[in-house]
Amino acid sequence: MRTKNTLIAFLFVLVFASLVTAGCVGVPQDMGGSAAPLGVEEATFPVVEFRRAGGPDGLDEYAVMYLDGHVVLEQAGDEPVTFQLSSAAQDQIDAAFDSASFFENTRAALTPTPVPDGATTYEISRHGLLLQGALTTSEATAPEWARPLIPLLNNLLLTPDPAAVTAYRPEQPTPTTAATISASPAAPSLVLVEFTRNSPDGEERVLLNLDRTYSVARGGQLSEGTLSEEEMAVLLKELEDANLREQAGDYFDDTDCPDCAIYELVYRNLFGEHTLRTATGQEPAWSLPVLDALTALFLPEEPVAAASATVTATVQILADASATSMPSPQPSPATTPTAAATHTPTAIAQPAASPTPSATSTGSAASQYSTLDLLADLADSDAQVEVTPGRVVKPYLTAYGLIVRVDGEPLQVFQYPDEASLLADVASLDASASSINGLPLVWPAAPHFWRKGSLLALAVTDEGDFVDLISQVLGEQFAGQ
Repeated sequence: MRTKNTLIAFLFVLVFASLVTAGCVGVPQDMGGSAAPLGVEEATFPVVEFRRAGGPDGLDEYAVMYLDGHVVLEQAGDEPVTFQLSSAAQDQIDAAFDSASFFENTRAALTPTPVPDGATTYEISRHGLLLQGALTTSEATAPEWARPLIPLLNNLLLTPDPAAVTAYRPEQPTPTTAATISASPAAPSLVLVEFTRNSPDGEERVLLNLDRTYSVARGGQLSEGTLSEEEMAVLLKELEDANLREQAGDYFDDTDCPDCAIYELVYRNLFGEHTLRTATGQEPAWSLPVLDALTALFLPEEPVAAASATVTATVQILADASATSMPSPQPSPATTPTAAATHTPTAIAQPAASPTPSATSTGSAASQYSTLDLLADLADSDAQVEVTPGRVVKPYLTAYGLIVRVDGEPLQVFQYPDEASLLADVASLDASASSINGLPLVWPAAPHFWRKGSLLALAVTDEGDFVDLISQVLGEQFAGQ
C-alpha cells in the first residue's frame, strides 16, 4: 500500500510539473484567483461560442462558455439561462477541441462546404489568448474532424442535463487587506489516461484523472464517476504491463477497413506521455488486455447513462475472474458482430459450470470442448493460467474471444456455439494465416491457430516453447507459421 501511494504521489508531481511547463491549448487558468495570466478574467473571457439556427424547426439557440466554466444560454423567445458546467464537462469539451485540432483545421479550411438551404446551421467559435478558430457548417457538410463536436456541444451547452449542471454563483471579490490570507487552491484535475474510440457510430472518449475521477463522453452524453483505490490499482497494473514507454506508437497495417474503429490511448506516467494508435483487427497482442480493460470499465455495451453504475460491478467481476483458476465465459452470441462493434465488451461472465461430456450427450466429447476444459488442461500441464479482463472481437470471426495468459503469454480463445460455426469462420483462412476471405492479415509476430471441437485459439508469438505447450493441449496448429 505504501509503495502504491508513493507511486501515485510521484505521478502527481510529475504530471503536474509537465502540465505547468506545457501550459493549456486554450486559455491558461491561474489557480490562485479569478484572474488568469495577462489580465484575463475567468468570468468574462469567452472560450467557446456555439449557435444552432434554422432547419425545419426554425431554431435560434446561442450559448457562450466562459473560462470559469459557466455558460449563458439564449433561446428564441426565452430569457437567458446561466448555469455552471462541471469540471469533467469542461475537460471533455477541451479534449474534443484538442482532438479535432480545431485551430489548425479551421485555419486550413479556407473554403468550407456551403450549408444546404433549409438545413440546420452550426456556428462554432473557439477563443484562446493567441489563437482563434471558427467554423460554420451543418451535420451533412461538417468535415470529419468536426463531427464529434456537434453532438457534444448540443447536449452540454444547448440542452444540458439539469442533474449534471449547477447554478452559477460568481465569486465575490474579497477585500484585500494586510491580514487577508489567500486560501490554498484546489488540486487541479490532472488527466492520467485519455482513451478514445472512433467508429462509424461516433466518437467516445474517456478521461481518467490522477485523483481517480473519470468522465465518459459518448453519443454526446456525459457520465462521471470515481474509481475506488482497488479499481485504480488494477487498471494502472494493466497500463504498466503494456509497457507503453517502449511499445507506444502507431500500429496500422495496409488493411482497407472503412468500418473499423480507430483507437487512441494516451497514458502519462513517470517517464512522460505515451500514445498508442491502432484499429480494429490491427491491435498488437500486447495491447489487447489494456484496451479490453478500458473498454469493459468505461465503454460497455449498455447505454452510457448506466456506465457509472456498472464500473464497480465490472471491476469486481474482473478481479474475481483473475483470482479464479478456471473461470468460463458465457457462450458466444450466435449473431455476427460487425467491425464497428469491436472492443465493446461487457464484463466477463460469472463462472458457470460447463456440461460434462458423456457418451449419451449430443455430439462427441471433442465437439463439446470448452474454454473451461482448456483452462483445466493447461492447469494440469502445470502452467500458470490467468483470465484477463474484457473480450476480443475480430472482424473476420463471428464469436467473441477472451485473453488467457499462460505463463504470462497471451492466448486468444474464441468459444463457438458449435463446431460447424467455427469451421465456417476459418474455411477461407490461408494455411500460413496471411489472409482470410481475401483480406490480407498482417501480424507483429508469427501467428498460430489451433482448434479443438467448438474452441478456436490464436497466439501471436515467436516463443517456440509456448507454441509447443498449447500444441500439447490442443493438438498441432492448423494454420499459421
